[in-house]
Amino acid sequence: ILALSIHKVRFFSFFIPSGTPLALVPLLVLIELISYLARAVSLGVRLFANIMAGHTLMKILSTFLFQMFSSSILVAVLTLIPFALFTAIIGLEIGVHLSKLTLLQKR
Repeated sequence: ILALSIHKVRFFSFFIPSGTPLALVPLLVLIELISYLARAVSLGVRLFANIMAGHTLMKILSTFLFQMFSSSILVAVLTLIPFALFTAIIGLEIGVHLSKLTLLQKR
């Protein structure tokens, strides 16, 4: 949308390689425009899937650790190692979110 508002009609010339026969121009513009729009949808779906996978992993691990901690004392002590790994994963998640936040604030 931003490129279309900046370049107006010339925006569609980005989809036409130099030396293209005039008869193929409408077809190439249509194919390249669909490819351009599909790329945006694909990136959105990938972003959603990655965020959803991260949240699902956190939910599964936290439920597993809660179940392990609420069992016997010996199992609870042995669960401290996976708990440390879980804490490290959460730390990485927080670090990624903070880095994204600082990148967005610099714009």
